[in-house]
Amino acid sequence: HVYLTTYGTLRNDVLGSAMSEDRKNGFDLVIADEIQYVKNASSKRSQALRRLSVSRKWGLSGTPMENTPEDIVSVFRFLRPGLLREHDTPHQLRAKMAPYFLRRRKKDVLPDLPPKKRQPRWLELDADQRRAYQEWERRLRGQYMSRRRSGEGFSRVHVFAAIQKFKQICNFAPGKQTSPKTTELHEIVDEVATSGNKVIVFSQYVDEGIGKLEGLLEPYGVAKIVGGQGRSKREREIARFRTDEDTHVLVATVKSGGVGLTLTEASYVVHFDHWWNPAVKWQAEDRVHRPGQEASAVNIYEFWVEDTIDERIYEILERKQHLFEDIIDSQSVEGIESLLSEDDYLQILGLESA
Repeated sequence: HVYLTTYGTLRNDVLGSAMSEDRKNGFDLVIADEIQYVKNASSKRSQALRRLSVSRKWGLSGTPMENTPEDIVSVFRFLRPGLLREHDTPHQLRAKMAPYFLRRRKKDVLPDLPPKKRQPRWLELDADQRRAYQEWERRLRGQYMSRRRSGEGFSRVHVFAAIQKFKQICNFAPGKQTSPKTTELHEIVDEVATSGNKVIVFSQYVDEGIGKLEGLLEPYGVAKIVGGQGRSKREREIARFRTDEDTHVLVATVKSGGVGLTLTEASYVVHFDHWWNPAVKWQAEDRVHRPGQEASAVNIYEFWVEDTIDERIYEILERKQHLFEDIIDSQSVEGIESLLSEDDYLQILGLESA
């Protein structure tokens, strides 16, 4: 009477010839766990799920949507077809969803979890980083003025590309393997490993993040999770971090290691750099802040660099913190980026708006 299956198998059976039309219409209830995996309406697994004719449908997720209305609309194409429309405003989406949406925040249902102790660490660029940073500032300012004079404008695409370059320099000077961040990280990891504990280090970059950190931290025993790993490789790395007493560090990208894992063996988290959307950061660190965490506190270190875009990003995020939390607590249907104006983006880059 009960079928347990994966989205991949369902896709193959429904879109292939393995499942008859009678069977597709023969289910009384479908429970779609981790429903964020069908947020892309054009994906084969999403299409397969919608092919099932079912009177009762539930979607479960412990992971926030990616904060866009399109994600919610796509999920409800399965759960309640026709209820939501792409042109609905966020307010309309929330109102329409309300009768069918139940949310329980962690603080409501897990009051006994240990507190998070967030510790920002402010660092300075070294001489090589400062030279590279100033050179990119000059080049960016020249590009910006040139595009303004020509009337082309400076789009968000240009802004985000520039932000990424500056953030990578804040990690490492071009061609360098160490930086003030790695010095600070080494001290933290050494203390954690010496005390017999484990730590997860998150970065949004592979080449200018995880790739260099893996070698630096090798003496402490390192497991790694990045995009492109096969399932068996990923599972071996996770198992080694969980069970090997000599493996004290897991290095992971926030996208690859920030979803679908419980890693309560660690009670320390380091954000080597920061994803623009703070919800992604919170979600990543919650890999250790889950049921089963026995430490008295979860220690979270955040690396920020003074007198750079890091400092300006930090200030804007602090200023708009309550707005971010309000969006996330109201079904995550608005893009956080929409809360930032063009002036905010230009301020981050140290540029003036027209």
